[in-house]
This record gives sequence, structure tokens and C-alpha cells, in this order.
Amino acid sequence: MGDILIIITLGLCAGFTGPFTASSALLIIPVLIFLGFPPHEALALNIFASFISWIIISLKLNTEENVKWKLVPPLVILSMFGAFIGASIVMKTDSETMGMIVGVLMIVIVLILVLKKDIGAKGFVPSKKRIRMGMVLYTLGSIYSGFFAGGAGIILRTVNLTFFGFTIPQSAATGGILWVMMAGVISTVYAVNGYLSADNLLYTAVLTASMSLGSYFGAKYMLKANVVLLKKIFMATILCFGVMLLYKLT
Repeated sequence: MGDILIIITLGLCAGFTGPFTASSALLIIPVLIFLGFPPHEALALNIFASFISWIIISLKLNTEENVKWKLVPPLVILSMFGAFIGASIVMKTDSETMGMIVGVLMIVIVLILVLKKDIGAKGFVPSKKRIRMGMVLYTLGSIYSGFFAGGAGIILRTVNLTFFGFTIPQSAATGGILWVMMAGVISTVYAVNGYLSADNLLYTAVLTASMSLGSYFGAKYMLKANVVLLKKIFMATILCFGVMLLYKLT
């Protein structure tokens, strides 16, 4: 019963903060492992719960102003391809090196966002060269998301802000649609390999329900929040988890 209460609290917190920090996995996965779930099972539970909760977030944020439909078709193809590749190799690959890379990337991302004050706060029209580079990086980020979900949202959101000219709400709305596609692919791979099963059905359902509820209110808050404030929250989240990852791996 104690584990269930922890998971409910965890899901509510991760769900509420997920829309504007894009980092719920970095909260969920360590706690699930602490509770005794094997790493692959913790990843599987997190991905499935994230899959359902981002359907809710995407529906809430889905407005003409927020969703950049022009980029959705090519990014769907690239992200689903990358997610499948990443989820396939995670079954037999150690993620420690990837965690170290992501920790460094997070620190670099914060520096970019500090120096480029308009990124994430104001949208811009990117050049074709910038978009092409963003497509490549988005594919790599999608592979990483299938390999290890922790930090993937931060990487993908930063690509959206830096290379596609999105604001944070636009990144959450457009990226949310893409993440639903990716998470669906990754969840299927985990289910086929037995990491989503009847044995953990109760925990999966509890985490999914609580995270979905938190996500509804998080998305609702995001529609009213100041964009500059959202960027500051996003930057603080990146910095904290980047330092934590590097500290843990050194």
C-alpha cells in the first residue's frame, strides 16, 4: 500500500510539471528503481504512463496557434523511426555512457538558453538550413528517447526551440503529438519483450492514472502561465537534472 501511495504522488507531480519541464521521466525512473523495479521495467512503466498522459496534454494544448502542423509529418516519420531503433538497442545496451552525454548536454543547453534570451520566449522563422539541421538532431534525440527516456524530452524540446523557432507552449503542443507517436512505438517494443505485463498491471495503471490527472492540470496551467516564467522553470529543471546526472555518474 505504501508503494501505491508513493506512485500516486509521483505520478501527480510528474504529470503536472511534465508539460513545461519535459522531464517527468527524470523524476519517475529513479523513484521506481528505488522502489525495487528493475531498470527496464521502470522505463517501460514510465513510457506507457507518459504515452497516455501526453495524449491528454496534446488535446488540451491543441490550438492553431500552438501546433506547427507544417513540421509534423516529416518529424513524425523521423521520430518514430528513431524511437524504434532506440527501443530496440536498449534491450542489450548499458545506458551509463548515454547518461553522461546527456548530463553534459543539459549544462550546455542552459548556457545557450541564457545567452539567447529570445529562444523559447519568442518564436522565429528558421532558415531551411537550420530546419534541416534540426531534423537530424531530432532523429538522434528520438533514438535516445527509445534508448533511455530520461532527458529525452529536454533534448527534443531544445531542438524545437533552437532550430524550429518554437516557443515553449508551441514545443509542448507540437512535440506532444510527436511524443505520443514515439511513446506508442516504444511501449509496443517493451510490451513485446515482456516488460509491460499482467505482473505489473496494477502499478502501470496507478502511475498512468495519476500522471494523466496531473498532466491535465499541468497543461491547463501552462495555457495561462507567462512564457518567460516557463522558460526559467525549464532552464532550472535542465540545470538541476544535468548536475544530478553528472554527479551520479562520476
